[in-house]
Amino acid sequence: MGALTVVCIDNRRIRRINRQYLRHDHATDVLAFDLSDGPDAPIEGEIYVSLEMAARQAREARVTFTNEVLRLVAHGFLHLLGFDDSTASQRTLMLDTGEKYLAAAERDP
Repeated sequence: MGALTVVCIDNRRIRRINRQYLRHDHATDVLAFDLSDGPDAPIEGEIYVSLEMAARQAREARVTFTNEVLRLVAHGFLHLLGFDDSTASQRTLMLDTGEKYLAAAERDP
């Protein structure tokens, strides 16, 4: 059985985690850490969401705060599934996939 933990934090804390584990000295909207025992093991991981970034991005995208937080959690989960967003095409695929799953969840809660 897998386990997923979602932690909502502020920019200061997500920046500290980003710097400590990824060597990136800036705040980011979401971080995901795969804690699974291997590729065939159930998914286990932690997703950290900056609520400050989510609020700002929600205003910019003209969506609700809740919607933006759900987008970020979905994005983190896709990382745990093996998706990457290092290139523009990979990022587009991730964003489109996340939107598809969120739309399906809204239709069939």
